[in-house]
Amino acid sequence: MFIASAVMLDQVLGVTSALVGFVCLVLAAFLFVVPSKRVLPNRLLGLFLILTAVDVSAWLLPNGFSFWSWFLALQQSVTFLQMPVFLGFILVSCWAGFRLRTEHLIHVAPFLIALILLLNDALPWAWYAAALHLQYYVYIAVALVTLLRVRRLFEQYHSDERSLTFRWLMHLVVISLVAHTLVLARFVAVTQNSDVLVNVLLLISAIVLLLVMSWLTLNALLYPELFRGVDKTLTRVWTKSRLNRRTANDSSSNRLDIFMHQTQPYLDPSLSLSKLAQQFGQTEREFSACINADYGVHFFDFVNQYRVNHAKNLLLSEPDTSVLDVAYQSGFNSKSSFNSAFRKHAGETPSSFRRQVTQS
Repeated sequence: MFIASAVMLDQVLGVTSALVGFVCLVLAAFLFVVPSKRVLPNRLLGLFLILTAVDVSAWLLPNGFSFWSWFLALQQSVTFLQMPVFLGFILVSCWAGFRLRTEHLIHVAPFLIALILLLNDALPWAWYAAALHLQYYVYIAVALVTLLRVRRLFEQYHSDERSLTFRWLMHLVVISLVAHTLVLARFVAVTQNSDVLVNVLLLISAIVLLLVMSWLTLNALLYPELFRGVDKTLTRVWTKSRLNRRTANDSSSNRLDIFMHQTQPYLDPSLSLSKLAQQFGQTEREFSACINADYGVHFFDFVNQYRVNHAKNLLLSEPDTSVLDVAYQSGFNSKSSFNSAFRKHAGETPSSFRRQVTQS
């Protein structure tokens, strides 16, 4: 009965692996031929899928194949190219100005080293697997840091837009982490000589991989813009970040500070980014980049700093004026927003500030 179960397990694994490889190759072909403005990201993702199909092909080989044959040596070493290609896909998708350069060929070195060692029977399986896991976590960490940086830029420029591409990339990375947990568990099972657990985890890994490939295909059908067009939201964020760096040392912050003190536009409760940018003589994008580069805050925090400073002066110079009147005279349209902003920028409530100053 145990032998029959093992045979059935091998058959299911073979069918599942064949389906995974087929879906990978079909989706890769789509990514290479689909008309698109984002050619490089599509080709990198397509290449990653081809490498995944090659990796899965090992599950289809009969047991008689020696691990150290030239074909399996090539197949095993190719897995060291998967994560560099995957990270390249993430970087190119996130940064409009990212380009592959000659120095990026250094990422091919692990593949070449592994191929040479495997062909010469000089790389024990445990070392090979450990190196592969280490490489995976290093590259996935860089991918996560990249995506978190992109999210931070979204928050920095306080756009109401949401990037479909960003969400999809984050989902892809998280799913990859979850799926690789099964691979890591299989490695541990192999080191413990648990053949049954290894086969079960191998089958589960194949099924999960098939589900992931199906999810990618479903995304291609439901959201073709992911593969056909450039995400303008991500492009604008990248452009703003470049403008941010270019203007970091500009003298516009001094001019802006003088302008704010002389004209006091912050006293207008309905002041908006576009209105203030127009008054200052800049486009909305240039003005937003200037604020973020020179002050490191969002637009409303920038304005509220001036409003709070104005309110401090009123609280000191007009002790008989109520806190609510001070709020209105400083550009706030409610007492709650005034208290919140004052507590954020002054570290205490307006009443507490006035009381401490008058007592001292």
